Amino acid sequence: MCGQHPCWPSDWGVGKHINLLQCIFSRNSLDNNSPKNLSIYVELDALDEDEARNRGREIIINEFDLFALCADNPIYLDEKYTLTNRV
Repeated sequence: MCGQHPCWPSDWGVGKHINLLQCIFSRNSLDNNSPKNLSIYVELDALDEDEARNRGREIIINEFDLFALCADNPIYLDEKYTLTNRV
C-alpha cells in the first residue's frame, strides 16, 4: 500500500525503512509532494489474493496510525493502491 509523508526527516533517504510490529514502512521518493512517496509492506499467508488484500489492508491501517504517531506529522494513506505479490 502507498501513502504520503510530506515532511520526511533530512536523514531519511530513499530506500530507508523501519519495521514496526508487522509492517515495513519505506521512503520511495525524495519528492515530499508525491502522493506515493511512502510504501507500506506486510507479509502474510493467505488462501488467495482477495484474502491477502483484505487482511493486509487491515494490518496496515492499524499500524499506519502507530507510524503517524511516531512520525509526529500528518501522513496520508492511499487505500486504493494495494498490490499483492505471490511468494
